[in-house]
Amino acid sequence: MAVAIADRDPEEAAAVAESIADPAGRAAALIGLIDALPAAQRERKLALLDRAALHARATSSTDERLRWMGQVAERWYELGEVELLGLPHEARWRKIWSDWETILGGPKHGF
Repeated sequence: MAVAIADRDPEEAAAVAESIADPAGRAAALIGLIDALPAAQRERKLALLDRAALHARATSSTDERLRWMGQVAERWYELGEVELLGLPHEARWRKIWSDWETILGGPKHGF
């Protein structure tokens, strides 16, 4: 639903996405909205990604948390938020890696 109205009213689409009861559903809807927005709305996409990350982290299922944080990370990368020699949003990435280490049982898995 949120993606269907994204073209005519992105704010309403975001409100619909935020009204979803399940945090994984909210993250999924926000990511769908981000994908539907034109490239020219980069700042809006980044703001929505921050919200999607919050919902992804709030997901009780570790599988779903990993899935949606991976989707968020992929879009940060696509938007150029990761430079070849560094991470401009290092704190975000540390949090993602920390979450993944916790989910996977620690850094012994190569993270």
